[in-house]
Amino acid sequence: MNEADELKDAPRQASAWEAAAAEGIDMSLLEITLNETPAQRIRRNNDVVKFAWTLRQAMEKRDATA
Repeated sequence: MNEADELKDAPRQASAWEAAAAEGIDMSLLEITLNETPAQRIRRNNDVVKFAWTLRQAMEKRDATA
């Protein structure tokens, strides 16, 4: 038996992706993100940071008047 036959007959190991999915991790969001360009991901991240900052300012304003 040559090396190629040994590899073909060896038990297949699950990829990290398959292992994560088997553990119940939802891979759909990662798939969506990986289909975006880096510029799209940066823009989305910036939008979330701006939202978080706005929310924090609103909470601080609310707490200051209470």
